[in-house]
Amino acid sequence: MDTSIRLGLKANWTYYYEKLSTGSDQFHIFDVNLVFRFAQNEYAQFYVGLGGRGFMDYSGSKGGFNGSYFLNVYPVRPASIGLSIDLGNLGNAFYLQHKLKLGFVFSSLEIYFGYDFVKIGSVNFFGPSFGLQIWL
Repeated sequence: MDTSIRLGLKANWTYYYEKLSTGSDQFHIFDVNLVFRFAQNEYAQFYVGLGGRGFMDYSGSKGGFNGSYFLNVYPVRPASIGLSIDLGNLGNAFYLQHKLKLGFVFSSLEIYFGYDFVKIGSVNFFGPSFGLQIWL
């Protein structure tokens, strides 16, 4: 969500699934951030935000702090390019996420494909991603 006074709300929810030799593992990570659009023109928007992050799996849940910096570039319609970095923690573990995405915006809906790198403590997750983003 974004407003004309440059304050907004950014929320993400990601589902992770991993197939293991002993079965599988799955968990959810989500964040909610109050964001400020500090620079913009007709082709780009730059944001910074602060908020919270959560982790949920079958064994329980953890929370933490999140800081976010991201930008969106619109080179030609309907294409968009996004780059983001999030830093914070989940419980006692350091959290880092980088995301690069290529999207296609249709009205207030964006379909995107990208690549994510997530570090939680000493564990790294990385690979392709895809999703829908709704611009309100």
